[in-house]
Amino acid sequence: MSLDRFKSYLSQLPEVKHPDREWSLRWIKRIFEFFKNPLESDLTFDTNLLITFLVAMRKNGVPAWQRHQAAVTAGRYQVMTCGTIERGVHEVIRKLADLAMSERNGDAAAAARETHYPKDEPSVVTETRKTLRRRRYKFDTEKAYIGWIQRFLHDNPRRDVESLGEPEIRNFLNSLVMQPNGGVAAKTLNQAKSALLFLFQQVWGRDLAFLDHGAATKPAKLPVVLTQSEVASVREHTVGLQRMMFDLMYGGGLRHKELLGHADVKTTMIYLHVMNRPGLAVVSPLDRLIDARSLEA
Repeated sequence: MSLDRFKSYLSQLPEVKHPDREWSLRWIKRIFEFFKNPLESDLTFDTNLLITFLVAMRKNGVPAWQRHQAAVTAGRYQVMTCGTIERGVHEVIRKLADLAMSERNGDAAAAARETHYPKDEPSVVTETRKTLRRRRYKFDTEKAYIGWIQRFLHDNPRRDVESLGEPEIRNFLNSLVMQPNGGVAAKTLNQAKSALLFLFQQVWGRDLAFLDHGAATKPAKLPVVLTQSEVASVREHTVGLQRMMFDLMYGGGLRHKELLGHADVKTTMIYLHVMNRPGLAVVSPLDRLIDARSLEA
């Protein structure tokens, strides 16, 4: 079976981790279904077929980062079936990677070129997307804001959007905090409020009166913090590049998004500045960890 063979092939690639395998399998199924190809037989894939599929996805409003996933999946499948990847397929993957990065970084020019939106999307949602991209908001922010606006519109069906105002916003925000499970956390409530304020003030240009709504009562979820011995135990299972990345993240207190996804090392300097100056007596958590391991040895 072609799908089973592709699954087995992915498991043999050390660079393809669990999340990548999952979305690769989902995309190859979607590609097979699009071309009405039986899952048990191989699909003869080339650059033209890939472009046909990606154009259809773009017309359906699929963002560039997801189309890039589909292109990468097609490339892997082509390597499995043909032993190599076409130059055209490789070029498509590269261009989609650049476009996806532009979307995430809020590149205004790239966003202007990306003019395809979901067909069944309300016009107000599409207009919000255009405004977010024009003002160079990050792609994660766009997804969050669009999600809250769609939820707000769903809670007010059969209403002219122009007639919505402070009462509907207040009722919506109150519904988020007045739930049997205690409601949403304060951070979530503020995100929903920011999305609706953006819609009314930035997209529609409407001034809103003071919004008096219920406050979030759900306590913030405290992060799980590992002890030094637990961190040392995890570190022992990393080698090479993974060890270096682990040490940098732990020693510098970096988030994974602050360490990964940078095309130039200069962009990481805004997060971490290492001073090689004696006498400052600055000891990082990594220094203490390494010193402790040295004493144990």
